[in-house]
Amino acid sequence: MLVIIYIIGYGRSGSTKLSQVLENKLGAINLGEVKYLYRDSKDDLLNQYWLTFKSENQDLLEEYSKEIIRFDNLFGFTRWNKREKYREIWEKLFDRVEIDPETDIIIDSSKTTLDSFMRGIYLNYAFNEVYFVKPCRSSLGVFRSLLKGKNSNIEKGEKKPFVRRLLHTLFIGFPHYIVTHLLSLFYSRYECVKVNLDSYEEDIDKFISQLPLKKRNIGTNRKIPLIYGNRSRKER
Repeated sequence: MLVIIYIIGYGRSGSTKLSQVLENKLGAINLGEVKYLYRDSKDDLLNQYWLTFKSENQDLLEEYSKEIIRFDNLFGFTRWNKREKYREIWEKLFDRVEIDPETDIIIDSSKTTLDSFMRGIYLNYAFNEVYFVKPCRSSLGVFRSLLKGKNSNIEKGEKKPFVRRLLHTLFIGFPHYIVTHLLSLFYSRYECVKVNLDSYEEDIDKFISQLPLKKRNIGTNRKIPLIYGNRSRKER
């Protein structure tokens, strides 16, 4: 059975850091924020691997985009009677990416936003071995991170005026954080390991101890087709 690690994160929660730590410790395949793969407007957030994959598998992704968006968003529960279709679409995608269900571990860090809220729920139904992990960060830490400005600007070395960053944080960034954080609380109904990003080693080891790791590609540090999130990540 394929092992899937789903990161229940929200903006600036540390989900990117957590996914990379787990990737390095497990030699897992880090899919990143998969939602960007099937959105035409988000091509600038895909690395070269996924851009090539997208151009070569347009037929699959056209079907994937039409169906999966309807399942993943906040109102995806209305399609619960069609949940077998969700499994089929994911299996097709995994097959094209050449994921081996017997030996591979994959990480999905799409976060619990309005447009991906139901993803973890449907994944938990579609696959037997789905494990939830949630990064924890104080509200003050999130606020300070938001105050630094947009990730895209930080990567470009651009720094907007402080007043502008403060207003964006107060009226856009922090309210969005509160909404996504409240959405993530829904997943407390599932068995979920919380990871404190300030002292994460012990928490991560505890989470890893729960995984069925026998005969898995542990520690292979396999090259992974990373899908970028809302920031530009350098290839490792």
